[in-house]
Amino acid sequence: MLILSPDGPKGPRMRVNDGALYFAKMSGAPIIPVCFSCSGAWFQKSWDRYLIVRPFSRLTFAAGEPFYVGKKDDMDVAREKLEQIMVKQLQDLDAEFGHPKIEPGEAKKR
Repeated sequence: MLILSPDGPKGPRMRVNDGALYFAKMSGAPIIPVCFSCSGAWFQKSWDRYLIVRPFSRLTFAAGEPFYVGKKDDMDVAREKLEQIMVKQLQDLDAEFGHPKIEPGEAKKR
């Protein structure tokens, strides 16, 4: 098992970088989209709007269906599909706690 943050250490926010897609495509292993949210949070004013959980908060998480990237799949199409799944997943969880809607950052030019 390998766990990666799909947006990478330098962003852009909520945009899937090549690493997870590449490993999934080459290995045939699925990507399991997982995210979490909480009742009490501090959102940092950084590029990624990093969430810090306040003490005694209620946490919830979601794990989506396995996402496969076939050997012949177009990486940009796979990226778009996975981003849509994960953004919706996160925005739905944040909405349960009344958090502001965080939008993906500007996509990198490829």
